Amino acid sequence: MKKFYVVLMLVALTSTLSAQKSLTEGAFENGRWSVAGELGFSRWNGDFHPTTDQFLNGFVRSPLIGLSAEYNISPLLGMGVMMGGYFLNQNDDNERYVARGVYVAPYLSTDIFGLLNAEKLKYWSLWGSAGVGIINPIRTRYGRATAPGNGSDIPVATIAAPPAMLMLPFSLTLERKISPTLSLGLSARFNASNSDELDGLVRGDFNDHFQNLALQVRYRILPESQDHFRDKKFIYQSPYIRAIQKNMERIEELERKVEKLEKLMIND
Repeated sequence: MKKFYVVLMLVALTSTLSAQKSLTEGAFENGRWSVAGELGFSRWNGDFHPTTDQFLNGFVRSPLIGLSAEYNISPLLGMGVMMGGYFLNQNDDNERYVARGVYVAPYLSTDIFGLLNAEKLKYWSLWGSAGVGIINPIRTRYGRATAPGNGSDIPVATIAAPPAMLMLPFSLTLERKISPTLSLGLSARFNASNSDELDGLVRGDFNDHFQNLALQVRYRILPESQDHFRDKKFIYQSPYIRAIQKNMERIEELERKVEKLEKLMIND
């Protein structure tokens, strides 16, 4: 029986090592992939006019959870896809809006600190991103107040929202590297839409959208070299600067050749 447990432990250990090694082979061997999870809160910015207290209470009652996978084309440029779920529960003196749904959007991102500094910073980065995707409301409930109040006297009814709407996410994420594999970040995102029906109502003068504020944890899938492409030292130079440098190198090479010829002529 003891031999069975020993064999079982060896098989489990071997499987674990093989799984870890597989992350550094094939599609992940170049060290360009990373995944990030986020958890935060949302503010719906539709046809509402909440007070400060109503806004803060609705913000806390509207959690958001998300996941993204990103591939770095260069240390300063990445492309990926984000997905997640939102839960909105907000009101003003006259109306109440309760909804839940999911979203998915491909996006492009760039390290703004790296661009402004002309090279990657060691620990800090500010990633700006823009994407195009869809919002899929799963359940939407809307109600009007029978009398002005704090929202507790608002009867709500389930209404039919469109099955999918265009989503244009624009985000800024301040990220701090804490280890070769992990980074912590604070992300702010504005989710625009081309529809006024996110709340199930059409008023003709305002397209619904919402904003997020979330904490983010990013995990880098490292290659065997333990050097992720996202963190490589990269000095940005325009094509014009590179052309000037190449011409200067050619001039220096010609000068060296001329010096050699002069020495040969002197020796002769």
